[in-house]
Amino acid sequence: MKEMSNVHSRCRLIKQSLDAKIEELTGEQSQVQDEMESIHRELSSMTISHHSEQTHREKAEKEVEEAQQYVLEQHKLSFTKSLQQAEYFYKIRINDGNFDVMKDFYKGKLILVRDIPDDDEDNKNIPAKNNKNREDNELDDID
Repeated sequence: MKEMSNVHSRCRLIKQSLDAKIEELTGEQSQVQDEMESIHRELSSMTISHHSEQTHREKAEKEVEEAQQYVLEQHKLSFTKSLQQAEYFYKIRINDGNFDVMKDFYKGKLILVRDIPDDDEDNKNIPAKNNKNREDNELDDID
């Protein structure tokens, strides 16, 4: 009987230990669930934010593309107007084959722009080469 009592005591201690462990694990489970819910909310918020930022980025990219297209169209229009004015005021026939936008004057001769050397000092005054010094001088002339 004493042995049964010892076994019963040990079982009760084991049960109490297991009950305490279950209670502890239940608390941890509750914390883990709370953390998972918090992470889920944060992930949802980040997903919404990501979609919003993506929408804004796409809108901005579209606006930039439209602006670039507008600038290109204005550039073409201005160039066409300049050609028409040159033809009108200076009686230059644009369509007779003598006019070539791919040519420029270099050392007194009209030659292809690609044939003009990049490292030549005389190049500073050639607008077709889009020289930085030339642009700076033009800006100074505006002031």
